[in-house]
Amino acid sequence: MTGRIFISYRRVDSQYATDQIYDLLVRHFGVGTVFMDIDAIPLGVNFRDYIDQQVSTSDIVLAVIGDIWLTVTAPDGQVRLHDPNDFVRLEIEAALKQGIKLIPLYIGGVEALPAGQLPDSLQELSMLNAIRIRRSTDFVPDVEKLIRGLDNIRAEQEATRAKNRAALEVVAAALPVFTENLTSLKDLSIEERRQRKALQDTAEDLVVQVSVLLAEPARCLRVDLMDIKRRLDQLEDDLFTLRLKADQRRQDEAQRAEITAAQTAGQQAEETRLAAQRAANQARLLSVSGMITEILDEVGKVSDLNAKERRAQASIKRSGEIALRSLQRVLASTEELLHADVRLFQDRLDSLHKEYIDLTADIEERRAAAAAAEEQRRLKKAAAQSAAEEKAETDRIAREQAAAERIVRQREKAESPEPVVPKDDGRPKPSPAAGRTLQSVPVWAWGGGAIVLIALVFGLSRLLGGGLALSRAEETATPTITVSPTKSMMPTETPVLTSTPETYVTPTPAPTAAPIDTKINPVDGASMAYIPAGEFQMGSDDPTMNASPVHTVYTDSFWMYRTEVTNAMFVSFLQAGNDPEIFNLDLDNVEGNPPIRQVGGEWKVAEEKKNHPVSFLSWNDARAYCEWAGGRLPTEAEWEKAARGGLEGKLYPWGDEVPIDMKNIPNGAFFTSAQFYGDYVLPQVGQYLPNGYGLYDMAGSVGEWVNSCYLEFPYTANDNRESPDNCEGNQRVIRGGNLQKSGAQVSFRFGSSDGTTFIAFGFRCVMDAP
Repeated sequence: MTGRIFISYRRVDSQYATDQIYDLLVRHFGVGTVFMDIDAIPLGVNFRDYIDQQVSTSDIVLAVIGDIWLTVTAPDGQVRLHDPNDFVRLEIEAALKQGIKLIPLYIGGVEALPAGQLPDSLQELSMLNAIRIRRSTDFVPDVEKLIRGLDNIRAEQEATRAKNRAALEVVAAALPVFTENLTSLKDLSIEERRQRKALQDTAEDLVVQVSVLLAEPARCLRVDLMDIKRRLDQLEDDLFTLRLKADQRRQDEAQRAEITAAQTAGQQAEETRLAAQRAANQARLLSVSGMITEILDEVGKVSDLNAKERRAQASIKRSGEIALRSLQRVLASTEELLHADVRLFQDRLDSLHKEYIDLTADIEERRAAAAAAEEQRRLKKAAAQSAAEEKAETDRIAREQAAAERIVRQREKAESPEPVVPKDDGRPKPSPAAGRTLQSVPVWAWGGGAIVLIALVFGLSRLLGGGLALSRAEETATPTITVSPTKSMMPTETPVLTSTPETYVTPTPAPTAAPIDTKINPVDGASMAYIPAGEFQMGSDDPTMNASPVHTVYTDSFWMYRTEVTNAMFVSFLQAGNDPEIFNLDLDNVEGNPPIRQVGGEWKVAEEKKNHPVSFLSWNDARAYCEWAGGRLPTEAEWEKAARGGLEGKLYPWGDEVPIDMKNIPNGAFFTSAQFYGDYVLPQVGQYLPNGYGLYDMAGSVGEWVNSCYLEFPYTANDNRESPDNCEGNQRVIRGGNLQKSGAQVSFRFGSSDGTTFIAFGFRCVMDAP
């Protein structure tokens, strides 16, 4: 059998035992088959490379490990095994690196190698199955056991070596054939000759490698036959590809010659066709250009517009001017004119015409509404005037009746007899004042006065809201009057006091929840509230809300900004170097006094507008801000759950009461569309009561962008509606609002393009809860 056995050991640790093992192995395997000492390394040779070479020529390495093998130290006190240049360490590292069979031999009392005391490069040694060589009478039997194991290993290695040699001889025989086939390729291009040379070089390298392996039994044993076979297969594949490319190139050259002849014959016809196409495109584009110009002329004549209509007019002008510039560029280039997509410009014309029709329709609708309102005012004025005339006529008749009654009373008084004057009997007469006593007052007068007094007290108590503590029995009882039996009185009716109680809306209080868990975002200083995980009933049964049906949705826990992002917070975003030009920030369109402006190259916010919600922002702006702040936009489900504040099945964040006096309702900021025009008017954040989760202005303030695409209900998070970059028509959902009472409902939703900006569009951010 070929191949040798390499013994690695330390003299100070196991010299005597190793010598005996060596003698027994030589006696069995023969002289020259066992190598024990690297006595001298030639001068000028790298000792690492020399040791690698000596180990590489062996089939088996025996590592003899005695009692002090791990702890032997050098003169400087360092453990030798931890010295990177230690010969024993280098011998074992070379065997492990080259995949040579390595067998540990434990001498004396060694039972195992603790992995923690071995260098990293020798950790595998502690996991290899070892043989114990005991002393005294057990020594020879243990070595014989080792020899029997080595016989088995060498037999297996010899079989593997024979198989590898046969495979290498096949490769060696195939390489000359490959080289001959490669050389036979003729009539090649420069690139193909370069590829042939590279294949020849690779084949020569493979020939040398196979020759070395066949000449060295140890290397032949450990050869990677699959790698050799792959390299030979790759050479043959490359040869086949090169031959195909050369054949295909020659065929292509022949075809190109034929095609060139055909192209020369048909070139004139093609040029004629292209000229006709250019002329047709030019005529159609000139027609489109003329119609766009007419639309712009008509739009420019429209006057008497409100702010919204002026913005629509400006948008049409900008779109038309852009289209005209594109048309002029295309008409000026014969190449662009040839490939112009006329349908695209026709679509732009149709879009401009539709926008113009919509603008004129809006104007007519507004004017019709104004005329109807004016007619309504005229009718109200006429009705009021008619009522005033009728009241004046009624007063005149009443005055005439009163005058007639006075005349009748005067006549009756004139016709009544003169009173009899008693004769003077000489006695002193009491004065009229002295003759008046309380008893001379009629009883009916006392009773009537009492009734009037009670009525006054009852009415005053009702006006003061119960300030006078009258009981219900006192309010309804008829006063009792005591009358002298010798006197008579006129019957007196007890007046019936009635009052209509005022009706007040009593808001449903927000649910009493656990103490609100809050934290501060260190990036922008925003206060955030914790929204717990769980299910809730999402949507509305009202078909006009586009939020049907009501369905159960689950959300994970998350943190939400307690208010919308304010002007002051957004200015910090701009001051951090975020350029508004890369978003759709539309601050220039804020009429009156914009809250955010650039002064001397630095972004500033008006002092009185710092705590107002930032607006005129697109969905893209809102998304960019939240990502900068370390969060994201909420999903539609997260927004509605947060807005409900723990209430189930309610219209508003506070309950089902219609928002009449919003200041007395929790979370009740509310303002009308009339406040959108003129100066920049929006409610300040956080000035009304929060909902059950501690969130402010979830109704009645700006509409808020959310991440979701504007799709139909029921809400399903996995139907691509939460895609961050892909929505059909770029339509994103806006939640909440203030233009009408339905806009304050928690299920109110509508969609808008992600690039749209408006004074009523704002946002707030969320963060995932860990």
